[in-house]
Amino acid sequence: VRGMPYGIEAAGDIPNAEVSFPGFPAVRGQDAPIPIFSLAQIHFMRAEAAIRGWINEDAESLYNAAIMASMSQWGVKDQSSIESFINHDEIKYDASNGMEQVLTQKWVALYTQGHETWADWRRTGMPELLPAPDALNDSGQIPVRQGYPTSERDLNGANYEAALGLLGGEDNLDSKLWWDK
Repeated sequence: VRGMPYGIEAAGDIPNAEVSFPGFPAVRGQDAPIPIFSLAQIHFMRAEAAIRGWINEDAESLYNAAIMASMSQWGVKDQSSIESFINHDEIKYDASNGMEQVLTQKWVALYTQGHETWADWRRTGMPELLPAPDALNDSGQIPVRQGYPTSERDLNGANYEAALGLLGGEDNLDSKLWWDK
């Protein structure tokens, strides 16, 4: 069983039996928690701040703590499995690649918080992502903003036009915001 390919036109042609679905209660249960900020997310943000030199903490320790908190949140209880994962060659913290590692693992940890990971990707360009094979926007690239609803244009025209001026004149999914990398 595998994941469903992202952004393909004929997704309905793939039988359900051939793809995995998030089925455990931590994701699909009606009483599944929806954290505003998870402990993993906080540790990842602190690790990023340490790498940038904004705080005087150890980025590697924060990165490892973030992965442990994420795995705990998702129900991984076996400490040896967590340690084995953290010490895997591709995961083990490497200061020369620390920012990409932190943001990649944060992207994984925030599995159910797509807007947050999308904002991190737009802000940093990490992790490296590929656009959908059958993208629907004109550029075919990963969108970098959401378009304004038509009600904004219809009910708040003057401010809508002013906002478009700040975006370069167009309301499309490829107009970068001021903070976008």
